[in-house]
Amino acid sequence: MGAVEWMQQGPFGLMVHYLKQTLPREGAAVHDWNEAVDRFPVKAFCREVEGTGAGWLIFTIGQNNGFYCSPNPVLEQWLPGRCSRRDLILEIAMDLKRRGIRFLAYLPAEVDTADEALREALGWDLHPADKTVFQERYMRVIEAWAQRFGTCLDGWWFDGCYNSGEKSFMRTHQWTNDRFDYARWAKACRAGNPAAVISMNPGADAMKIVFPDQDYLGGETNKLEPLPDGPQVDGMQWHALTWLDCFWIHEKRIGPIDPPRFSDEELYRYLSYCRSKGGAVTLNAGIYQDGALAEATAAQLRRVSKLLLPDAAV
Repeated sequence: MGAVEWMQQGPFGLMVHYLKQTLPREGAAVHDWNEAVDRFPVKAFCREVEGTGAGWLIFTIGQNNGFYCSPNPVLEQWLPGRCSRRDLILEIAMDLKRRGIRFLAYLPAEVDTADEALREALGWDLHPADKTVFQERYMRVIEAWAQRFGTCLDGWWFDGCYNSGEKSFMRTHQWTNDRFDYARWAKACRAGNPAAVISMNPGADAMKIVFPDQDYLGGETNKLEPLPDGPQVDGMQWHALTWLDCFWIHEKRIGPIDPPRFSDEELYRYLSYCRSKGGAVTLNAGIYQDGALAEATAAQLRRVSKLLLPDAAV
């Protein structure tokens, strides 16, 4: 725990939500998950990420729709057909590593709003509050991925680290963060890379620490705030995550992703200040089903990274 130096070096991180419900810019959506994943242009996508100037990428293995873009034999034995045959995660992580860009994986920390088949496979509904069985099954799933990715995986960002009674959109409300055995989570997450960093996110605009031993703040926010006072919060890396164009996922309609909601000056000023204090920022950009970033957003990131690192070859 402590300052994550490579996050401080930045200049920022990039996150994308590539999920089964992600829609195209035009034409018909591909509904077969394997077909969609097979079409993903890894090299073109990684070139585009590199072009933005991002120092790291957070990419979704999956979310609560129960479909994942990397094979996992542990999960497949309990619930066949939910993992893609192509290992999109490993391919992206390997390509980015060659480019000097770090890779972090996104997963939810709960499956409360997932479909019944996934909840049953992972033992989520066995008890309204005691999630011991779920945790042990999920740790086996995460451990299998961590071992598969090895040192190509630099870290994790776990969503949904909720006290459920505070979240009206949850399906059930008896479980809290007491369900976690953080040491068990850390062991699973670092099964392939002992240096992998971990963040547990308690929800939007909370900016709260879930566990004192996690490595960096989840930091989900809907604005260009708060601002850091220094590089650490209670001994861990200060980090904020916000969205730039569509609200996290391009899923509402087929068509162009919304334009950036901040001006270049606003974004530069925020990133520049956070970097001056040793804080880290990840920016979520919209992505189409064909693996392309929103054009206007990618262009904005290229411009802003040039301002932040004028001597870099972006």
